[in-house]
Amino acid sequence: MQNVESVYPLSPAQLDILLRSLQAPELEEYTEQTLWTMEGDLDSAAFADAWRRLVDRHTVLRTVFFWEGLDTPLQVVRREAEPGVEFLDWRDTPAGEVEARVDDLARRERRGFDLEAAPLFRVVCARTGEREYRCVWSCHHLLLDGWSTGQALREVFTLYDGLSRGEAPTLASPPPFQAYLSWLQAQPTTGAEAFWRATLSGAAAPTALPLGGPRDPHGPEAPGHVSATIPAARVERLQEVARRRQLTLNTLFQGAWALLLGRYR
Repeated sequence: MQNVESVYPLSPAQLDILLRSLQAPELEEYTEQTLWTMEGDLDSAAFADAWRRLVDRHTVLRTVFFWEGLDTPLQVVRREAEPGVEFLDWRDTPAGEVEARVDDLARRERRGFDLEAAPLFRVVCARTGEREYRCVWSCHHLLLDGWSTGQALREVFTLYDGLSRGEAPTLASPPPFQAYLSWLQAQPTTGAEAFWRATLSGAAAPTALPLGGPRDPHGPEAPGHVSATIPAARVERLQEVARRRQLTLNTLFQGAWALLLGRYR
């Protein structure tokens, strides 16, 4: 097979994400996105090369997915994959319009991915000043979670730092994703299954919040949608807790939701 390094099954988490992505391809929740600002003189060739080397280092970033006509979906690691790094020149954009333009770019980049074409991520850097760049990295959740995204970015900037100084950066070889899958498949499940069966015994239905019976959809207590912004200081505290516990923010919020539901058992 051309441009194929290895083939193996998906992890349980990947299978769930793939199924949900196929059921509702218009949803954007499985596009991980990171935005940041860089100040200074950007060596665009070195920056693009850093991403290329990141892809070469990590098999998961060269992975695509196939499911049609198969009994079980498979992931295929390409031997080579060229990352899409795009550079834009926005220096003529008025300062008051930059944020709106960045928001539009991020919204555009949240479009879906062809799961059979590697790599399943895109990087766009817009030059908004003589020494300022606004960057958007969009990646499918099948490849990385929030924790892995941060690690990948740290590697990119380590690689870029060396390349921009004309040096050949050296990083420790990462374990291939297939090694994790092999470890996962070797884990005993009998004890875990027994634990959760005992813990969830008697749970006949999901926990329902005490919202009462049927309501008039046009009445004063009709359900609605509330949007709120978490203050930056609180977000920073949450991020610090997540870092200490080696969790993602999503995991923290899932835990908070579980605690809330636990009050209404």
